Amino acid sequence: MQKKLIRNSDVTISTQLYEMLRQNILENKWKENDKFYSVRQISIKYEVNLNTVLKVIQMLEEEGYLYSVKGKGCFVKKGYNLDIGKRMTPILNTFRFGQNSKDTEIDFSNGGPPKEYFPIQEYKEIINEILSDEIKSKYLMAYQNIQGLESLRETLVDFIRKYGIRREKDDIIICSGTQIALELISTAFGISPKKTVLLSDPTYQNAVNILKSYCNIENIDMKDDGWDMKEFEDLLKRQKIDFVYIMTNFQNPTGISWSFEKKRKMIELSLKYDFYIIEDECFFRFLL
Repeated sequence: MQKKLIRNSDVTISTQLYEMLRQNILENKWKENDKFYSVRQISIKYEVNLNTVLKVIQMLEEEGYLYSVKGKGCFVKKGYNLDIGKRMTPILNTFRFGQNSKDTEIDFSNGGPPKEYFPIQEYKEIINEILSDEIKSKYLMAYQNIQGLESLRETLVDFIRKYGIRREKDDIIICSGTQIALELISTAFGISPKKTVLLSDPTYQNAVNILKSYCNIENIDMKDDGWDMKEFEDLLKRQKIDFVYIMTNFQNPTGISWSFEKKRKMIELSLKYDFYIIEDECFFRFLL
């Protein structure tokens, strides 16, 4: 465990402090409702300003490690030390405080591929081919259909048909990423009254940031092969769920893939309880 802050590190002071306090909670066997260090004690001990400490404490509260009582301070919250197989903590520090830039480290909070594997040469050849064609280049520079480039949507129709998905090009909308897609979905079904979406705990933090602006959020723990489907159905019996947001292959941030049986059960329950499935499958090709 890191004992003191490294001032000249590529990792921000906030990120280092967050990880040190989190490890302190996990390793020092605090009991539920034990009083945690005060903001001033942390500031003096680690020689950081009060605003930095407050920001880190807020994050620890949001992730379920601490809770505050006005006028009394921070206290350890029950549930922080549950077995990792039952509850996994999302890696959110790099989302909150900026991403680390060390070339020797792998940043698992970033969903993008390593830059060295991006097919630069292939893109150059395709771009040069299009730009050298007078008709194609003029078409490329013009405004496209609001649903996305028509030829691309036609290609996607053929692509998804290989996986048993039979749709037409007009059923497809091209988005610049998951976050834009989630905004479109959230608003398409109306935001008044707010719909309720069920998320894995943990899940992709940027999805949480988008969905909580438009929807009521409910959470369910991730297990080793997806959700506990009995627990899920019990929840469906108690309250109306409008959407579920899932990543069934290499889920972010746990890397868990759902079992086939649980995927099939999800479809059965969606029909029985009338909810939509938002499936974020950016990594499914890694199965091939």
